[in-house]
Parts: sequence; structure tokens; C-alpha cells
Amino acid sequence: MFIGFTLLTSFLLSILLTPFVKSIALRYRILDVSNATLKTHTINTPYLGGISIFISVLVTSVLMILLYKMMISLVLIGLLIACFMIIATGLTDDMYNLRPLTKISLQIIAASLAWLIGIRINLTGLEQLDIIVTILWIVGMSNAFNLIDIMDGLSSGVAAISSIFLSIICLELGEIMSALLLLSITGACFGFLFFNFNPAQIFMGDTGSLFLGFLIACSTTTMFQYQANSQVVVPVIILGIPIFETIFISFLRIKSGIPPWKGTKDHFALRLVKLGFSVKRTVILTYLFGILLGSLSLIFFYSGSPALYSFLLFTILLTVIGWLLSTVDISEPRHF
Repeated sequence: MFIGFTLLTSFLLSILLTPFVKSIALRYRILDVSNATLKTHTINTPYLGGISIFISVLVTSVLMILLYKMMISLVLIGLLIACFMIIATGLTDDMYNLRPLTKISLQIIAASLAWLIGIRINLTGLEQLDIIVTILWIVGMSNAFNLIDIMDGLSSGVAAISSIFLSIICLELGEIMSALLLLSITGACFGFLFFNFNPAQIFMGDTGSLFLGFLIACSTTTMFQYQANSQVVVPVIILGIPIFETIFISFLRIKSGIPPWKGTKDHFALRLVKLGFSVKRTVILTYLFGILLGSLSLIFFYSGSPALYSFLLFTILLTVIGWLLSTVDISEPRHF
């Protein structure tokens, strides 16, 4: 009942809110301008889809908390404030293009607030080191979902699929509040996909991708407290696609002497298109790989596989894929 009602509520809210948000974006000309160099869409497309996702998640979470009489803690209030900071950062970037340093600084502040209110990864036993790990995890995942938001339906679909598997693990561990947030994300993203799948009618923008990465990261910090077997690496495996994208393009850009934050065509999705896949097939293939990673994580979790073995298998798999994709020629043909 709890699971179904949460999914359905956020799903319906997203479907109802997205057209309204789209009309506002069109009215005030808040658009993602087509750019053949880096983007796959050919027409100017409205932003602000992230607002509908955020409101859907927020309203659903509040309704579930009230309906099931859950305790409203200072952690939840602090998390809400941190989410507002991330939303404001993304929205400002969508409208005015923030400088990379400003953008990352605001994310670090929001992640630091999350740590201060108790959203922490206690992995090493050393508080100073765990602070760094927590902030890196939250800021890293925020930007990771932002990086894969390069194609219609890619980031929103990956977020939905990842959140499904993460919520299953949270329910098994008794982390009900984290499961609630992740289920709300799942429903909201599936509703948004009706308008965001190729050809997209609206984009989530940095507002949505930063928010999704931030909230998913915050919701999974508790998983790192369970150090037995493969539990500690489960969120890393489930979130393998955005993590892979971040490492993959950062490595290639640094190797080419390009700053990691500078936009290039190194994205794995654009390389798949270069191989001959259509945008739709590329996105669907990514979804299927996300389901594969999620399924593997559940197998590792329930079988009690040692964390080291699980992580090694995961690393080898993504390394091979990364090597194969790195051989794809993404240079534009010369015209004489």
C-alpha cells in the first residue's frame, strides 16, 4: 500500500504539473537553445521540467509523512533547505549560466549543510575523512546526473530505474524515510518521461538533474553504514551509469588537456549514436544496462557476496565498456 500509493501519487503529480511548468517556460522564453556541437535536439526546447519533479517529490513526501504519521525531524527540515539551495543553483544556471566555480561552490555548501544535519557516510571511522567522503559523494552524484542529461529521457530514466532498486534495498534495511524519497523520485521521473522521452517536449535542466543527483545521494548515505558483505558497494553498483559517465569523460578530457567541466562530445551516449544507434535506441540500451546493474546489485545483496568481489566484478565490467567506447572516433569529418 505504502509503495503503490507513493509511486502513484508522485507519478500523477508529475504528469499534471509538467504541462503547466512547460507553459510557463514557453511564456517567459526559458529555453534550451539548439546547439549542434553538443546537443542532440534540433529545436529550442523549454526548461524547468526539474521544477515539476521537485514539487511532485516534495508534495508526495509530505503527504506520505502525514498519512503514515511519520516523525518530522530536524534532518528532514535541513534536507529540504539543502534541496531548495540546489534547486536555486540549478535554476540560476539554467537561466544565466553560472561559472563552474560558482556552481560547484554552491553545491559544496548544500552538501556541507546535509552533513551538518546528520546526513553522513561513516565509512572510514575517521570523522575528518568521512566528511570529505560524504561531500564528494553528494556533490559527485549531483554532477553525475547532470553530466548524463545529454539526451532526451536519459537522466530522468536512469534516475527512475536507479531509485527503484535503491528503494528496495532501503526497505530491506528498514530505512523507510530514504525509501519514501526514492519511491517519490521514481514516480515523478516516470511521469516526467511522458514529456521528456524522445522527441522531448521539455527538459529538466540543471534544476532537475542536480536535484535528482543530490537527493538520491543523500538518500543512500545510510547504506554505507552497513559494512557487512556487499551492502557497502550496492549503491555504487546501482548508480554505475552516472558514476561511469563521470569517470569516463573526466579521464578522456584530462588526457586530451581539456578541463573536466568543459563540454565536449566525450559522453558515452553520444559515442553510441556515433556508432549508428538512434537517440531512442541509445537511451533504451542505457535503461537496460541500468536494470542489469540493479539486478546484479540485488544478487550481490541477497547472496551476501563479499564487497571486494562485487566491486572488482563491477569495476572490470565498466572498464571493458569504457575501453571499447573510448575507441569510437567522435571527430567530425572534414569538408573540402
